[in-house]
Amino acid sequence: MTIHCLLEAGADPNFEGYDESAIEASILRNVSVEILLQLLEGGADPYAKGHCGYDAFSLALVQGSSKLLRLLEFAKSHARQGHWLQVPPDFDLSQPVAGTQLVLGCLQQAGRIDSEYKKGETMLHGAVSKVNLNLAESLLDHGADVNFKHAYYGTPLHRAIGRIRDIHQAVLRKEAREKSQLPNAATYNTTVGKSELSFLLRDRYPWNRSTAGDRGPSIGDLVNIVQLLVDRGADLNAEGAKFPKPLNMLLQVAPMEISSTALGLTQMLLDRGAPVAAVADNFTVEHVAPFSGHEELWERLREGISAGFEMKERPAILYTWVVPLNKDDRYSDLMESDIKG
Repeated sequence: MTIHCLLEAGADPNFEGYDESAIEASILRNVSVEILLQLLEGGADPYAKGHCGYDAFSLALVQGSSKLLRLLEFAKSHARQGHWLQVPPDFDLSQPVAGTQLVLGCLQQAGRIDSEYKKGETMLHGAVSKVNLNLAESLLDHGADVNFKHAYYGTPLHRAIGRIRDIHQAVLRKEAREKSQLPNAATYNTTVGKSELSFLLRDRYPWNRSTAGDRGPSIGDLVNIVQLLVDRGADLNAEGAKFPKPLNMLLQVAPMEISSTALGLTQMLLDRGAPVAAVADNFTVEHVAPFSGHEELWERLREGISAGFEMKERPAILYTWVVPLNKDDRYSDLMESDIKG
């Protein structure tokens, strides 16, 4: 009712806020489909590109939103000439899969299956980031480039490995908060190394932090996506100025980040021909410890250590502080005051 009243009072349904438009928010947020319908009836344009570079149809597809069908129903009676999406008048939208296949078919026909969006990612990057295995597979079936390189995130395989690391780090942050018994705390250290406490989330307002370690996409889903990408020809030698080769990205981490999942993926990537050169060059003795029970795997990695390399016994010494935060404190302020001190 509130949306309807605002629109009647003259609110602009296509106004774009700081980071999203109203129609983007109706797709991204956990709101009822009635709000989306009210926006559409009030003049919101689902064909317009939003902050993320997606129109409403593409955004709903990547998000795996059930609102895609409602958007396609709207497009069916509000066609836009020249737009890549055209919904046939007799198209049956009673099944969610039909809507997905229609959008992908239109993207493929228009030569837009690998279009770059605002941040330079393709829709396949987006599907991987959202851990949408079914969409990733469908995109590949429709000709998406499995080795399309994003300047920062790399290929979709790099994106998948990065998401695995994100989720694992979220678990480590959760454990660190519990052990520190300081729920509103920021930690930082003076070296590039990482301690257990350095995994506490360094956001500006930690009381608003996400509980990514408690819910959301699972590492198991991402492992299946990695397997899919490798099966479809992902380049295991792909690298760029901002990202290393996939196996290096997986293992060039803090010792505590080498999990059983990372070891399993390492085995799979090596079996598929991933290069081992220099992967373990920066390992310390602490990095090797997680390979207990996986000695053959460690031997395979050790073969690629550069000539003359000498393993350090321990990482650089860390100086880590755990600082309780008040609501007016910012992490950057704490860092600045410490440096001045």
